[in-house]
Amino acid sequence: MEIDWGNHLCDDLHVYNYIDVLIETSEIIYVGKGSKSRILVETRNQKHKSFIKKYGFRRVVIACFDNDEDARLNEILLIQKFKTFYLDNERGCNLTLGGEGTAGFTPWNKGLSRDDIFTEESLKEMKEKISKSLTGRNLTETNKIK
Repeated sequence: MEIDWGNHLCDDLHVYNYIDVLIETSEIIYVGKGSKSRILVETRNQKHKSFIKKYGFRRVVIACFDNDEDARLNEILLIQKFKTFYLDNERGCNLTLGGEGTAGFTPWNKGLSRDDIFTEESLKEMKEKISKSLTGRNLTETNKIK
């Protein structure tokens, strides 16, 4: 994988937007956002993996930001501009419209089990709320809450 940082000097404190461009056709197939070493991880999803294996690609950093929010908003605009959302373009490899996630995010529940997060009482309360919200709907046997 070839990475082109252009004239962007992004360090570990910055968040960047990048595009993946097919070498053979020069098509932009993916827009991403990252920080630190995210750019070095080659594949993004199965469709992306298939395209880059077949055509080869280069990754180009096109913007650098001081904060995650600006990078996320820019990612959304770039996905629209380059039409890389898979429903807008058969060769687009973005599976969402962008803006999800947070650079450097660590899940709050990492390493916790279900029992660490939910008490017996909270699970019972959750089931009652779901049951109440489904009252009056016709559900198949497999979709009914037991």
